[in-house]
Amino acid sequence: MLPILDSSPACAISVACEWLMAKDMYRPAKEDEDFDEVRTAKNGSTTEKSRLPLPVLDQVNALAQEVRPFVHDEKEWRNKVKNQLEHLTRSPTRPRPL
Repeated sequence: MLPILDSSPACAISVACEWLMAKDMYRPAKEDEDFDEVRTAKNGSTTEKSRLPLPVLDQVNALAQEVRPFVHDEKEWRNKVKNQLEHLTRSPTRPRPL
């Protein structure tokens, strides 16, 4: 890319951007359709789940089941602390912020 820019008539960044866009070089080198994974997923012949070995998928599902209660409890704890802080910082004369 740098040799192309060095050989271009660009003397400023804005000129280089215009030159690259005129040459249609601002696009990525490979489009999504160039990758086999995307092509097979779009065709529906192979999905992400079917490519994973079954024991690995079972392990991931088991781990997700273990993590869900933890995440739920952590969210409740954050909300509780947030409410306590709002209660402590709120003065009786000032209305509660929305």
